[in-house]
Amino acid sequence: MVHYDPITRILHGPKLPQVYSSNVTLGQVILKKLYKTPDKVIQVCDDDGIELTCSQMTKYMINIAKNLSKLGFQSGDIAGLLAVWSTYTAPTIFACSLLSMPLNPIDTSFSVNQIVHIYRQTQPKIVFCDHDVIDKLMAALGILESEATIVILTERINGLLHVSDLLHDCDVSDDFIYQTHSNEKCSLIICTSGSSGNPKLACLTHLQQLQNFTWINNFNPDFFSFNMTSPYWLSGLNCMIFQFLHGRKRLITSKPYTPETFLNLIEKYKINDTFLVPPLLSLLIDTPRFKEADLSSIKYFVTGGLYVSENLRIVVQQKLINGKIKIGYGMTEFGGLLAETQDEFHLGTSVGYPTHNTEVKIQLDDGTSGGISEIGEILVRHPVRFLGYYKNCHKNIIDDEGWLHTSDMGFIDKYHEINIIGQRIFAIKSFYNEFFPSEVEEIIEAVDGVKQVVIVGTPDPVDIEKTTALIVKEPNSNVTEDLIYEATSTLPIYKQPRGGIFFLDNLPLTSTGKIKRKEAKELAKKLTFERNNHNDLPA
Repeated sequence: MVHYDPITRILHGPKLPQVYSSNVTLGQVILKKLYKTPDKVIQVCDDDGIELTCSQMTKYMINIAKNLSKLGFQSGDIAGLLAVWSTYTAPTIFACSLLSMPLNPIDTSFSVNQIVHIYRQTQPKIVFCDHDVIDKLMAALGILESEATIVILTERINGLLHVSDLLHDCDVSDDFIYQTHSNEKCSLIICTSGSSGNPKLACLTHLQQLQNFTWINNFNPDFFSFNMTSPYWLSGLNCMIFQFLHGRKRLITSKPYTPETFLNLIEKYKINDTFLVPPLLSLLIDTPRFKEADLSSIKYFVTGGLYVSENLRIVVQQKLINGKIKIGYGMTEFGGLLAETQDEFHLGTSVGYPTHNTEVKIQLDDGTSGGISEIGEILVRHPVRFLGYYKNCHKNIIDDEGWLHTSDMGFIDKYHEINIIGQRIFAIKSFYNEFFPSEVEEIIEAVDGVKQVVIVGTPDPVDIEKTTALIVKEPNSNVTEDLIYEATSTLPIYKQPRGGIFFLDNLPLTSTGKIKRKEAKELAKKLTFERNNHNDLPA
């Protein structure tokens, strides 16, 4: 049970014994799970119609690992991944895990320079790549003068290895299936979201990837699961791991996210549980297709990763006639979820209770621990520790007592649920009052015709910062500045967008639709400067 200690002011998640050994790999655990139901279909690819049973998946995993070993790859060699979900993506990822080769996924939307930036640091010895991004990869490896081996996961390219070349059996020992590994060994080198600046390279252990799922029981193994988040994101990888560990059939597609594609696949396959980050979920509910969509098969619709407005929760829940919306709160450095709502939650800002063996406290500005309803930085602690950032190129965010500093601001409410109100780095100081953008964004998002909004502070010599709104309208929307001012008129004056309202075609976003707030702030400063200079010109 969840327990709040009023003396230490620490909120404790349920205490459970560690299920997995600290010296096994993620791949070994997945393999053991797949062996139990050899004939069950575990993966369906909508693109080509290929279905893989657990038996086929284990064969592919082992053979890819054996052939990689035959080619000379071994524990510690970093494997790059520049790919979306296709038939062979998952077995390739797990094959690398079996060999204890750290995986370093990057997004297929990355430019050549972005690929160079990441791979200059990690220097992968092999890169698994989709055929349609090979030109970018070759250009990046050329700049780096890298001799990394390339393996194509989708359509074959002459002169390059294809994953099908690694699927045959070979005379190499499979001892790696049974070998033990150090619990300090890195399993995954993954980029953080980058919403607050340049992404950092977080290093996670095998156990850290597994510990997120030991507390989940009584989940139906007959569910059909679907998630459109790419393997570049931890949420995409964790959804895959969850599905395999619980024996759930998973649907995959290489198609990019659109609300129409998402809803069509939900209806076609009668999906039971799914995941979308809040920005993509916001796009979904604003489309006419959402109103007519049949979501009766969905039992759980999970969202999270950043602030989820109360309006978004309500609209989605009303649509789920047989299901529940669940909010997850996590961070890359933690390895995934640190809190999740149950079937019911109380406040609009709630992200639920801590996950198993997780401790949470609120740190006030003076360094002391906050009590119930006191706002401060959310700190989290777990027995399975974060390794740190790759080559320690950034300061570790864990203090001497083992607390991981999230930089998220929030509070613990009287129901002992965790509540998020924003990130400290993006707090706006106006009229010498501090508040969080979400407090204003939620109101503007509810205005009919607003597609996206971000609130930032722009410098002001008197107010310190003025509240400024960047807004993207829905197509054919009649939203005006006056409507926005009217919607925010009941807020305290320092929260009202007196710095200006700017209507834009789009906002700076990450590949999963998260707003790049640092870039948005710079854009707002630029637009404000241009507007002020234009107004100063003589008539």
